Amino acid sequence: MSAPLTPVVSVIMACFNSELYVAAALDSVRAQTLSAIEIIVVDDASSDRTVEIVMDLAALDPRITVLRLPANVGPAVARNKGIQAARGRWVAIVDSDDLIAQCRLQKLVAAAEADGVDIACDNLVLFRDDARALGRALVGKDWAEPRGIDLVTFIRSNHANTGQSALGYLQPIIRTEFIRRSGLAYNEDLVLNEDYDLLLRMLAAGAHMRVYPWPTYYYRKRDTSLSRRYRRTDLQAMIAANAAFLRCQAAQSSAVARALAERLETIVDEVAFIDFKAALSTRDVRSAAAKLWARPQLVPLLLGKVVGYLDRRTRDLRSRSGSAPRFTFDLAASAQTATPQPGRNGPGTSGEA
Repeated sequence: MSAPLTPVVSVIMACFNSELYVAAALDSVRAQTLSAIEIIVVDDASSDRTVEIVMDLAALDPRITVLRLPANVGPAVARNKGIQAARGRWVAIVDSDDLIAQCRLQKLVAAAEADGVDIACDNLVLFRDDARALGRALVGKDWAEPRGIDLVTFIRSNHANTGQSALGYLQPIIRTEFIRRSGLAYNEDLVLNEDYDLLLRMLAAGAHMRVYPWPTYYYRKRDTSLSRRYRRTDLQAMIAANAAFLRCQAAQSSAVARALAERLETIVDEVAFIDFKAALSTRDVRSAAAKLWARPQLVPLLLGKVVGYLDRRTRDLRSRSGSAPRFTFDLAASAQTATPQPGRNGPGTSGEA
């Protein structure tokens, strides 16, 4: 297959030590029914066989371009490099350990262009490394129809421990013209929630966003995922970004400011929870109790994490015993047959113990 002169979609795939998954991820992109695409793989200084695997596939498919970064700088920088090189009308972000249904890009582009939106997202289905089913999609049954998303709705959906679908975890396609016109890019200071942060600023800049209920993006839930282990410094970077955005928006909309302030509190809670766990790990019960006393909202947060942990353990035990169905991929199907159920807080985020 030859590379299109003018691609409809530029697929950006940032990679770092993805030798176990990148071939499958790229194969799912290469198999798209929308063939007028370019695939820009940005290797973030991998030390394994990732580049070798990608180069072998690029030799078979001229639509694949490989950009190699000289040092490991993180996914935000890698994605920005890919977006800068994009030539398509749309930019699609696909992670190097995930999979997409064969019809995904064709359906999303057709819907987005018909509806005149700048950002289009499909539903996201979670699966384990060994294809064990997690039993839910990110967006639940109450999202049976496409829905437009405004700034306040987007912010509130991403509050931790609310039981809402965290829309910041959805992988969008974004109109390239809007990216160029707005001058917006991923915040390269963020390691966590960089996707949420970009969509947040795009919505504030006037982007029109729509979520479609089709579960055609498959998110690999890895036990080693960074999102399972928040670091204090990463959360502090999130607090700084959220606080800076709040200062910019405070005079624009009181509803947006309230939603941002509420989200900021949930991130501060996560930092306090890390400190609480650190005290427990050193058996400093007095310090741990003092932290709970000083911030009582940690109690429901702690309970939520315990419930989430028990829920995951139950699913794991069912899977090992053979009583849980295995996840069956039909990448050529128009929709996933798994029944979407609400995810607590998104893939591996603050519902984790």
